Amino acid sequence: MRHARISGVASVQPRTSVSPLAEGLAGRFKTEVLDGKTFVIPLDGHENRNWAKLNNDGVVEYAKAHCAEKGITKLYELKKADSSLYQTLGKRKTPDGKNLLVQVFERKDFEEITLSGRTFQIISNPEGDRNWKAMPDDEMVAYAKAYIAEKGIKKISELEKGPNKDRGLGAQLQKRKLIGQVFKRKQFDEITLDGKKFKIPLNGHGYRNWVKMTNNEIVDYAKAYVTEKGIKKISELQTGQNKNHGLYSQLQRRKLIDRIFERKLFEEVILGDHVFQIPLTITGKNGNRNWIAMSDDEIIVYTKAYIAGKKITRHIELQQGPNKDAGLCHQLYKRKLMDRVFLEIKADQEASAILALETALENF
Repeated sequence: MRHARISGVASVQPRTSVSPLAEGLAGRFKTEVLDGKTFVIPLDGHENRNWAKLNNDGVVEYAKAHCAEKGITKLYELKKADSSLYQTLGKRKTPDGKNLLVQVFERKDFEEITLSGRTFQIISNPEGDRNWKAMPDDEMVAYAKAYIAEKGIKKISELEKGPNKDRGLGAQLQKRKLIGQVFKRKQFDEITLDGKKFKIPLNGHGYRNWVKMTNNEIVDYAKAYVTEKGIKKISELQTGQNKNHGLYSQLQRRKLIDRIFERKLFEEVILGDHVFQIPLTITGKNGNRNWIAMSDDEIIVYTKAYIAGKKITRHIELQQGPNKDAGLCHQLYKRKLMDRVFLEIKADQEASAILALETALENF
């Protein structure tokens, strides 16, 4: 354990040596060289820097050197790099009631920014952050226009979330209802689908406003959309490669699905020499096979043909293999038909073998 006498001021020494400190308490400490100066910093029982044993001058001097060494020029940079030091500076006050942060960073009454060939003066608050509240509406609009032109921002969402976002500016524009003066809001989104032109209303944020469209308008647009994108069923509109959540939600909410996708009553399945018509559901998720509408005998005949066509030999292959059919498997187990299917298949195979043997003996 290292010991030294620790004063209330962080000791500042030349790089080459650490001289004895002024009168103070003995305890653990560590030395740091920052910006050409050596600091002796007290530590607490957990080996963390013990800011309580440093007076205001000591903390400020250390912070200035720390910022100079790390190239820190703004408050948020210090907060990110050393939150403990930042909090200590923020909590302590100068005799005139200001926190110590104002002594570390040179305070400017305003920040000069040049955008699109024009220079703006942004007033700063006591903490050094931009004081948007002190900026008149016309100046804010002019600055925002120059900013979005400089950064290539086209809509408010890019100002709030994009790579060149400025949430403070965006929040003020929203709060003062100045968005319309900064961004030219399009009233409609003009789209051509399947050779037809559509005008989709837009809301204040530039998103499609489906609510302002009538049922017939949405149906016409949806039909053209699914034709253009080659969408055959509702699930592809919901989760497929060309999904459109907004359109899908409106179709569901307004119960317009039936006007877009033709509901089939049966699915035709060819297995070997057999052609089956599997009933489909007409409510809920349309297109699902409706096994409940089939009798036990119909399911058994279909299953035997399916197993033969897919060359399935065991129960587990129907349930988990590459040719699995979970819906069919579930119905077989639910109706307790799985064993019956495989017993009948075995019986059919044995009968075929006997018939083949009898035929062979007859021809012998």
